[in-house]
Parts: sequence; C-alpha cells; structure tokens
Amino acid sequence: MDNEPEHLAAARQAFADAKVPATRARFIAGRAIDVLPRMNEASYDIVFVDADPENVIEYVSHGLRLARTGGLVLVPRILAGGRVADPVQRDDITSALPVARAGDPESSAVLATVSPAGEGLLQLIRLDDRA
Repeated sequence: MDNEPEHLAAARQAFADAKVPATRARFIAGRAIDVLPRMNEASYDIVFVDADPENVIEYVSHGLRLARTGGLVLVPRILAGGRVADPVQRDDITSALPVARAGDPESSAVLATVSPAGEGLLQLIRLDDRA
C-alpha cells in the first residue's frame, strides 16, 4: 500500500522479478491511515508496516487485525537507529516504538520478537483469533 504510484510500480516489478505469482501479493494505492480500516480481517499471511512512524501503534493494531492466525506483522526500524535505547531521546516516535514492540503483555494471542540487526525488525506472530 502506497500513496505513490511509482513506488507501487517498483514493488510490482520486484515481485515479478522474484517470480512471485501476481495472485500472491496485493498492491493498493492510497494512504494507509485511510485504507487499513476498510480491509478484511484475518486475510493476510504477512503485513509489512513501513510507514510514518507517528502512527506505528495504529498500523500495528491494524496489521494484527489483518493477519491470519500464524501470520506475521513486520515493522522495520523499530530501534530507530539506537534512539529508542537512549533515555535522552523522548520525542513522540521514540516513545511510541517501545510500546509497539512490547505489545500487550497480558495477551497470549501475539508472540513478539525483535531482531537487533541494523535498526531492528519487530516480528509479531498472531497466534490465535483473539489478537
């Protein structure tokens, strides 16, 4: 999902070059904040959240709603170049990322892991339909 047609065209080409069948990926033109609420629940194997960090918590929530049981929600740059670990950095983005990373500690519906490589990759696995 992207607002820029040339980004969608590049994504389509990358998937085609990787020989991913057109029926296995969906490319949607539009702003995530507008499109995500209208998408079908539990319909996707992978939801890759790579958008404006100001809305990362809302996007992760939508991603978990959209992912099937056993599906993944992936969030790149979750460590924000080390700013998340720096107690001096308390802007809106670095404050929101640990919340997205932690998820709901009371929930057994989601398993969260963080790969610290680069700027970090949050991997959320939807374990059941209660996410």
